[in-house]
Amino acid sequence: MLKLNEPHHEYSVFDAGLLKIRSHLYRNGFTVLSMAELMQRKLDVLTSTPEVKDSWWSNSFCTRDAALYHPDGRLKISLDSEIFLEQPSVPVIERHFEESEILYKNAFEKLLGEELNKADVAKYTDTLGEKHFSLTEILNNPIWRALARDDKLLEEYARATLKEAEKWWGKGEYQQFVMGISRPAQDIEQPVLKLWRASNFVNSKNGICGHANPFNPHENFIARGPKIYTPALEQIIAIGSKYVAPMNIEALREEIEPLYVTKKNNNVYD
Repeated sequence: MLKLNEPHHEYSVFDAGLLKIRSHLYRNGFTVLSMAELMQRKLDVLTSTPEVKDSWWSNSFCTRDAALYHPDGRLKISLDSEIFLEQPSVPVIERHFEESEILYKNAFEKLLGEELNKADVAKYTDTLGEKHFSLTEILNNPIWRALARDDKLLEEYARATLKEAEKWWGKGEYQQFVMGISRPAQDIEQPVLKLWRASNFVNSKNGICGHANPFNPHENFIARGPKIYTPALEQIIAIGSKYVAPMNIEALREEIEPLYVTKKNNNVYD
């Protein structure tokens, strides 16, 4: 049997504490997007309808990539962190402080990820995400590079973001900090867990922040649903012809075709 259609996913937005509903997500086949996947998706919808594009570019979304902070100033970038698995192999959140983001003993050391020292954290981030970065500096920023996972994707995303920012804000100094990186403002006494969040143009010039609360019920995040196979229009007509009188086939086509084309062009699916 010929396989003529690629499987695709439908995206859903959740506004609940990620760590509170991770079991529900995994049981139902949902996968929270990583920062790299979110960046790619935002590029994909640039040519979509204004409504779809605006939904992705004008809202802030958390990702499944974690930011781990140590009291001595170190930062660890934990991609696809096992923190968000239904049953992580490494104990993550201290049981006595379940909603305080405090890491379990030795979890900072055990969890994998690229690590930055205190000096580099200060060099590449600030508490407001308004450090001035040129395009070259963005492309060489170890945090952006780690989260993008691919230098080509980072460059394409950075150029697109600067272009979109100019449309949003007009020409000016904004372009130098449109992809700033913010970190928690307060000092910490114990290692803590945070989420990486892609911000929007309204709040932080579409940069990223590394201090989203994984328990906050008001943090939005995008999850990709189970794979869906959408039949081609002609397949729908062929099936329908078994149950619809021949004289009504064209009427059926006229009824279905606008819906099919609209959904496809709206980029609801990838």
